[in-house]
Amino acid sequence: SIEFSRNQTFVSPINKPPHLKMETLNKFIAVAKKKNYDSVDDAELKEFIENIKNNKDAITYIGLAGNSYSKEFCEKFGALIKECPKLTHLNLNDCFVGRKKDEVPFALESLTKPLIDVGKLVAIDLSNNAVSVNGSTAISGFLEKTVSLKVFLINNCGLGILGSTIIADALKKGKIDLEVIAMARNRLENDGT
Repeated sequence: SIEFSRNQTFVSPINKPPHLKMETLNKFIAVAKKKNYDSVDDAELKEFIENIKNNKDAITYIGLAGNSYSKEFCEKFGALIKECPKLTHLNLNDCFVGRKKDEVPFALESLTKPLIDVGKLVAIDLSNNAVSVNGSTAISGFLEKTVSLKVFLINNCGLGILGSTIIADALKKGKIDLEVIAMARNRLENDGT
């Protein structure tokens, strides 16, 4: 089932930086079940999307971690989060396990591009996904244009030297003032896949 919680306390997973003190957030979290959601018609996803639609003006945190989502869902969900004006935290950790190599960049771009228009995103976690070089390119537009992001987690994503360079170049082009960036375990000793 999909879990919906409101007025929960959020504790940052990264040593509680000052801007992520314990705070009250309106959270929507898909329970991590290691489930592959291949269809946007899945009853649990429909319920999750409907809850977000009904509360879009209050949502500050969305967590999709621990399940795998199709590119069709990501496209639909990207359009939906564009309508969440208070969204500040997005947890996409471990969301594309078992997805084909060509699906991940499309899904990442579908989820991050709309965040440019939201303009209040403070933290995003893309860790434990097969981002690689192609995914780095897919999120570079977001990284170049976002101005509110303070925490960017992209650990264990197979970026390699080239993917990391693409991300670094995008961050340099932008006007971002990151306080935390975590890129550990990304095969920085080779060119990536």
